[in-house]
Amino acid sequence: MAKWTEEIPETIKKKKLFEKLIEIYPRNPHYYNHLARLLVEGSSNDYNPAIELLNKAIEILEEDERTLLKTGRVALSLTDSKTSRL
Repeated sequence: MAKWTEEIPETIKKKKLFEKLIEIYPRNPHYYNHLARLLVEGSSNDYNPAIELLNKAIEILEEDERTLLKTGRVALSLTDSKTSRL
């Protein structure tokens, strides 16, 4: 968990913080991961909410990877077209 969260003594406050961060930054997979970890550490064998959060983090990462690949292809094709003009 992020070092700055260790300064928050209560698990409930940490949970609320990560929920708010997810609300503000829904495309940041790290906050889903942190909240999932927090839920597992405080869980009484109900891991389903944490699994759902981790699946969401993975989904975001996969979407971001596809976006980066598309951007890279466009940049490469632009570079190739500029090079072929020389």
